[in-house]
Amino acid sequence: FISLYTIFGATTMETKHKVIGLAILGACLCIGFLLEILSCALFGNVWYPMFGVVAYVMAPIPIVIGGFLAQKNPLNHNEGRGFMEAGIFAGSFFLVSGLALPLVLAHAGVIQMWAMVMSLAGAAIVYTTILVRLRSTSRLRYPSRLAFVSLYHRFRLCAAPHG
Repeated sequence: FISLYTIFGATTMETKHKVIGLAILGACLCIGFLLEILSCALFGNVWYPMFGVVAYVMAPIPIVIGGFLAQKNPLNHNEGRGFMEAGIFAGSFFLVSGLALPLVLAHAGVIQMWAMVMSLAGAAIVYTTILVRLRSTSRLRYPSRLAFVSLYHRFRLCAAPHG
């Protein structure tokens, strides 16, 4: 029996945890895609929900590009903010499209209800896996912390008495 961290030559405990975490994320991604494929194959052999996989692949790309462009100018933090917000907007478009597609197909009667449920479960697992991976590797924590801090300061400045 050979473990994953001996295959990759991990020696420190932190590296072992990273390898194990990456293996767990890979397993979750496989389970999500398996649910997506099974939702197509088991219920009527209708493969339209596989178009949601395009949304899975496309969802993180604008966010990564926006984060890269936002970090290009480290001296002026507000200049790259628009790139990050545009990336989040485009990524959320793909997210909503990937989640809404099985709902629309089930409502139109193209796929069965259980195919929709399996497809949504697969989508939730895949999107959560992608989100966890992006959060674990991202140096810029914009969507969680900075957005709320900047909104707080905006509202504080707007509520301050002008005199």
